[in-house]
Parts: sequence; structure tokens; C-alpha cells
Amino acid sequence: MPRVTDLELQLLDLIETPVFVLEPSESNAPVYVAFNAKARSIANRSIGDFLYKDAREVYPGNFGEIAYNHHCEVLALGKPRTYELTLPLGGTDRSIRTHLKPSVDEEGRVTRLVGSSQDISAEYDVRIAQASSIILNTELEEFVNLAAHDLRTPIRHVKALASMLRKDLPDLGGPQLAILNKLETVAEKAMILISDVLNHAHTTGASQSIEDFELSTLCNDIAGMIDPEGRHQIQAAETWLF
Repeated sequence: MPRVTDLELQLLDLIETPVFVLEPSESNAPVYVAFNAKARSIANRSIGDFLYKDAREVYPGNFGEIAYNHHCEVLALGKPRTYELTLPLGGTDRSIRTHLKPSVDEEGRVTRLVGSSQDISAEYDVRIAQASSIILNTELEEFVNLAAHDLRTPIRHVKALASMLRKDLPDLGGPQLAILNKLETVAEKAMILISDVLNHAHTTGASQSIEDFELSTLCNDIAGMIDPEGRHQIQAAETWLF
């Protein structure tokens, strides 16, 4: 069975990327015959923890079983493979992407597997965050759609009732008519606000845009919604923001 020479080991230790070498044992099980200095420092283990052992003996539980199965498949098929798995390294679980390439002799037999690994824990965390964000945005959009639908119906009824009162009670005096006008105005603004909220929810995943707005106008619109009788005064600078 081929063995990694001392010179090869020295060269592997100069590589600033985790590199390992596997060779088939007498029972044709892929065992580690080299584990470079970078890989050992990340794993925080000595070379003796790896040499002439298969992945199941090095890593506990499913970690080693999954890695061992990948090693066996590349050894049997003679084709390179890239795979990702989580391994206990340096006292913590890390997400690792490994490129495993077979070395074949003149007779077409796989004599060696050379692997290089990359810590993709940060990338994996980003994937999880993105997936969570997509789920959250979807749930938020569904909630907003449902809430907006539930809000539109009573507001339409309020507006319809105000319109009926205006038609059926032509002798309304000044104060009563003013109240109806305010009621209709509040209902119209509420419908516009609900439409704006729906539009925002539907464009949550779209590219963001920057728009200017006039501060005093925005403040007056909000005040008109929460204080239709104008009992309070809002003072805001007449300035444009974005």
C-alpha cells in the first residue's frame, strides 16, 4: 500500500489550507495517512489521533459515519466529490465543505484520496438567516393581507353608513354634517393607509428605493387620522426628508 513520504508530509504542512490524505487499508477501508498542520491546528488534535484510522474512528456518531460513507464512495467510484457536513472541531461544531479527489494508478485503481477542507460556518449561518428571513417575510405578508382584509370591511361599512345618513337625513344641521364629513374623511384616509400597508408588504422582497417626503404633511396626515376633530395641534418643520 502506498505511503505518504516525509517530503510530501513536509510540503503538506506548508499549505495554509486544511489538507488530508486517505489510502485504502488491507480491508479496503479509506484510512488517514496524512493530516497537515493547518488541519490539526483547527481540530486541536495531534497527528496520532488520525493516522491509520478511518473517519468513524476519528469523529464520533453520525459525523464520522457520514464522512466515512463519502470517502468510501469516492474510493469505489474513482470520481471527485464535494460535500458539506458538520464536524466537531476545536471544541465546537463547524460546518465544513470538503473537496475530495482520487488518485488513480496505471491500472485504473484508486490508490489515494486527497481532500481539502474549508470552514463555511459563517456562510452556513447566512444561509439559515436568509431562509428564516424568507419565512418571516412570507408569514408577515400573509398576516398583513389577512389583517387588511379584516379592516377594510368595517371601514367600508362606516363609509357606507355615513353616506346613508347624508341621504336619508337631509335636514342635518351644521354640527351633524361636519361630523359626517369628518367620519367620511377618516374612513377614506384609513382605506388609503391600508392600501399603502398592503403595497409595502407586497414589495418587501423587492429592491429598496429612496423617496423624498415633506415632514409637516406627513405629520398632519397622521394627526388627521388619530385626532379628526383637531383638538390637538401638530408643529413640524416644513422640510423635506428622505
